[in-house]
Amino acid sequence: MRRTLALVLMVTMVVGFTGCKAKQKDQLSDAPPPPPVPADTTVDMSYQAPPPAAPAYVAPQPAPAMGNTYTVQKGDTLWSISRRFYGDPKRWTEIASANGIDPNTKIIKVGQVLTIP
Repeated sequence: MRRTLALVLMVTMVVGFTGCKAKQKDQLSDAPPPPPVPADTTVDMSYQAPPPAAPAYVAPQPAPAMGNTYTVQKGDTLWSISRRFYGDPKRWTEIASANGIDPNTKIIKVGQVLTIP
């Protein structure tokens, strides 16, 4: 009796699983095929390297020789001119006094010619 029951269960399981697989195969075969790829399709495989990046650091221009003159450019300050010529921005007062500039106002104008002592 146990053997018969076991045999019936095994046959039922095999048939049940086989039926599921058959249904899955049928469902898959009902799906439409993928669209065809056109024969004239080409892929551009050429590689162009990106342009080189701009340098992150731009070296300062060498300072002109002492005793020269300097024409003030847009954005210049006595502090920046002193740093350029002397390497020490705190020496701006030397440029101011050599050119008769009031140290309290520190006003310089674009195009003004300064004597660098």
